[in-house]
Amino acid sequence: MLQILFTGTVPTLSKLQTTLKGYANVMPTGIAEVHLYEVCNTDDLKRIPVKSPMALFLIISTQDKTVTEQLNGLRISGIFLPPLNKDVIKRKLDMAVSSDIIVANSKENDFDSLKVKILAKAESINALPIYAQHLLKLTHSDISTIKEITEQIKKDQGISSKIIRMVNSSFFGIKQDINSIDRAVVLLGFNTLKNIALVAVTNAYYDKQFGMYRTTGNALWEHAHITALLCEMFANDMQEDTDTLFLAGLLHDIGKTIMADFLVQAVSVCEEERKQIGTDHAEVTGMVLQRWQLSSDVIQMTRMHHKPDNNIQSKIIYSANRLAHCKNNNGLLNVSLNSAFDMLPVKNHDALVKKITSVLSIGKEEIQ
Repeated sequence: MLQILFTGTVPTLSKLQTTLKGYANVMPTGIAEVHLYEVCNTDDLKRIPVKSPMALFLIISTQDKTVTEQLNGLRISGIFLPPLNKDVIKRKLDMAVSSDIIVANSKENDFDSLKVKILAKAESINALPIYAQHLLKLTHSDISTIKEITEQIKKDQGISSKIIRMVNSSFFGIKQDINSIDRAVVLLGFNTLKNIALVAVTNAYYDKQFGMYRTTGNALWEHAHITALLCEMFANDMQEDTDTLFLAGLLHDIGKTIMADFLVQAVSVCEEERKQIGTDHAEVTGMVLQRWQLSSDVIQMTRMHHKPDNNIQSKIIYSANRLAHCKNNNGLLNVSLNSAFDMLPVKNHDALVKKITSVLSIGKEEIQ
């Protein structure tokens, strides 16, 4: 059994002992083959041995940017990030123990350092406005709560004007001008207004350069909105949770707003992201949504939007995302439609096809 020396907090020691039971003996003192060192602050970094007679791994238990900035140059074999996963730990420790070289593969070590920095950035991403946080949690509420949130939206002039512009677009087909949030609630209903408000709020996160994704912030935002609408359509047809699926579709690519700051070469698929950084935008999206304390269902769906499991909701977001990428590409659209209908038990095939093609054919200005 592998002998591991641990330096750190009692809770983490206990967690490691439980996680690695049967594989390793984790102890606070004694002779060992591997040293796991927990870093909770910058002072912990100062106490890391300059030279170690054994493989030395760090467990980063903080999102402090100062800590991540001081990791470069440390002579370590790798980094672990909570939640601690037995398979990940075992793989890295086995590699270190079986090698005569104390410092592990430099590329994997670099990946670990990047993941720490990405996690720190995900933790520091600006929170949604208070009223948007209320909207996210709202499924069923009394009229007083709806009025309260509506009043909060009205106080944000930038978002209010964007909402008014969107509800007056041809997409919603309203034949009279809407010039107030209150009027929009009356004509569209609160659930529709809620979704429009969330779309408007998320626009701010895409106000940056996305050259490494070969696209623009506006294009990514438009794609997110279309994906959300398609998720909602599938959900309505199959009587799934429309609120949850709309939200998952809207936020599925939010991880790209962080990944864009770390990529050094243009990418097109998740595999290319992982080759550069060791993680992908779907996983980073999960980090952001955990930071925002969204439901586990939303987090799981966004993480699976490129690799669906047997859950019907993950298949919906996968299909919606794939279809949203077919805008202005009829050849690919037919293939993606067939794939979606093979995967999903849709009830009203013809009506759904009509709705999907309608959303994909509208111009950018019509949904923004």
